[in-house]
Amino acid sequence: MVPYPFENFLEIICFVNYALNEEKLTVSHLIQKSNYITTFPQENRKAESSQEVLHNTYQMEKQMLSYVTTGNVEAIQAFFTKPPSGRAGYLAHNELRQRKNTFICAATLLSRAAISGGLPPETAFALSDIYIQKAELLKTGRDITILNMDMLLDYTKRVEALKCGADNSRLAKDIMRYILRNIHKKLSASDIANALNMNRSYLCERFKLETGNTIGDFILSAKMDEAKRMLKMSDLPIAHISDYLSFSSQSYFQTVFKKFEGCTPKEYRSKIQMTDS
Repeated sequence: MVPYPFENFLEIICFVNYALNEEKLTVSHLIQKSNYITTFPQENRKAESSQEVLHNTYQMEKQMLSYVTTGNVEAIQAFFTKPPSGRAGYLAHNELRQRKNTFICAATLLSRAAISGGLPPETAFALSDIYIQKAELLKTGRDITILNMDMLLDYTKRVEALKCGADNSRLAKDIMRYILRNIHKKLSASDIANALNMNRSYLCERFKLETGNTIGDFILSAKMDEAKRMLKMSDLPIAHISDYLSFSSQSYFQTVFKKFEGCTPKEYRSKIQMTDS
């Protein structure tokens, strides 16, 4: 049999369970609730060495790390519901060591992504060391997978907290967090006031007093950050990005983008592609 990543097998189990029992489960739910221990396919190493091993794609990795850099907690939580296609390359001769080595690689990448998102390097590296030390003490693949999920969410939440301003009041942070987690929607101060069950005028006044910006300014700034991420991480048409971010028209989106970045979305994407190459 061709070796098949265990997380992908769990995805099939979720589908079968829904078909039979009409119960919706996610892979992350199965991982956290079950008590499985996977075995490393030693007997298949020789057979597989002559075949092409499908590694996790570079594009998928960039997308996940971009969520960390932008503090996109909602996207990371959605990322947990569907495991990546492919698998990591062989890094050890047994499954437990394989998972630990993969965990160390993930900790290294996540710390760098968080630093790019504004997390102080000393904090990011110290956090990486702590998580790696914890992983080395674990005895099962399941526990390492859970710790990996915790680490990914921890880094992302820390970046999100920074983007919400460490010195801001809880109200200002709640406003920013709501905007960041609903960035794809058409947002207004009234929408946020209703969501937080507060008076609109009071909300706007407090936010302006604390941050120096209006809620509308912060919304546009956050949407531009997400637009840049999408332009960098995907080949989606500019019209699609404009629609996703709920701009009234593509021309308005391009006008706002040029105001913030000094260039059009198309020029920005071309510049990024040239830098990457």
